[in-house]
Amino acid sequence: MAALDKLLVEDSFTEFKFLNEKLIVDFINGISVSKDLQNEIKKRSSHKNRFFDAISGKSHLRQAHLNDHILTGLSACEGWLSSVSNNLNEHSVAISQISHSLSKTQSHLAHMAGVMIDVRNQVHSLLKFTDNLIQDVQVLKTTDAAKTHLDLVFSSWEAGDLKNYSIISKSYVALDNLYWGSFSKVMNFPNKSDYIKLLRNKLVIQLKKEFGSSSEDQLYLRSDWILNEQKNQKNSELLEYMGDWSLRKPNILPNVFLATQWDTLDNSELEKPEIEHLPFHVADINAVADSLIKEFFEVRKNV
Repeated sequence: MAALDKLLVEDSFTEFKFLNEKLIVDFINGISVSKDLQNEIKKRSSHKNRFFDAISGKSHLRQAHLNDHILTGLSACEGWLSSVSNNLNEHSVAISQISHSLSKTQSHLAHMAGVMIDVRNQVHSLLKFTDNLIQDVQVLKTTDAAKTHLDLVFSSWEAGDLKNYSIISKSYVALDNLYWGSFSKVMNFPNKSDYIKLLRNKLVIQLKKEFGSSSEDQLYLRSDWILNEQKNQKNSELLEYMGDWSLRKPNILPNVFLATQWDTLDNSELEKPEIEHLPFHVADINAVADSLIKEFFEVRKNV
């Protein structure tokens, strides 16, 4: 471009009096839109190509090259037009061609600007869609992990992994694992109640299997719930530690207190009225299941 600027200001080619006009016209015709750029733009006019060109910066780079070409040419034209302003008749043909070419250039640039705005809007829309899609995928992953965790906990119970605990303590261990694991994440979802329902169903079904009960016979004494023929000190101490949060407010956490603290109390403590009557004396499977779930996933966060 420097060579063109030099030719425009020098007056050494006296045999070609309209050399400058020729150079200017050729240059203006060239900047309207170069063939390779134009062909490339046409070839990559689909939404997909425009999007990836916008992301990769290729579209911006082609536009930058075109803009640099135009600005340099216009700067050269400015100086030349000043020099011929006093002799419009002599240069009228060149001026007319330049005016026409500049009009075409303006039209092309307007089109390019429209394309860039369209691409930008599509990128913004796609980014928004992608963000929503990522959120949806994350929700699916979380719910899938929660359901898998729920199945693993209860299949482990059913397989006999909790055989060293009483029935009420087995319920506590299962719910405690769910509370600290992947299942707890869905407790913040709008459809939390659906997962609570799934949990309740599994817990009730498993408790019925433990008691060997029929649909008509679901009431059991406290002694049945805490019966443990394989009780050992180590398990009792572990339960006591895991359920120590029930000691803060045992009056609103009676089932957790029964499952984790009862075995650690001596006879004098068990005979205290505030302790003896704290848990149920007789309870229905459904009622205990509902109470335990509520104590874990509602009451616990406020203790």
